[in-house]
Amino acid sequence: MKTFTFDEYGNLTVSEVVTVVVEGGGESQEVEQETSRSISAAQLAVHLPMLVVDMSPDDLLQAQTIIKGLAGA
Repeated sequence: MKTFTFDEYGNLTVSEVVTVVVEGGGESQEVEQETSRSISAAQLAVHLPMLVVDMSPDDLLQAQTIIKGLAGA
């Protein structure tokens, strides 16, 4: 599951926790790995089409508000 966090400047951090199964020595173990990436407010409009599928309606509304604000609309 991806989580979206906006800072006070409109920059977005996308975080995701993934469970990976590691096998070795006849045993397997589940390990959680967290990945995150940052997207600046200026680049948000470029990345939004790829992110919209995973966003909640509230996250999407916030992203649209930031983009409109940057565009001066």
